[in-house]
Amino acid sequence: MKKQRAALKKAFYSLHQLAILAILTDNNQEICNPANSAIV
Repeated sequence: MKKQRAALKKAFYSLHQLAILAILTDNNQEICNPANSAIV
């Protein structure tokens, strides 16, 4: 049972990291897009 819980924790942690990365890259694209269209 302990091993299962540890594996679940690890999975949740990596999912959490992925979600944060996705949000960060989304924000970066939103910030960069107006600048890019202004340059073009």
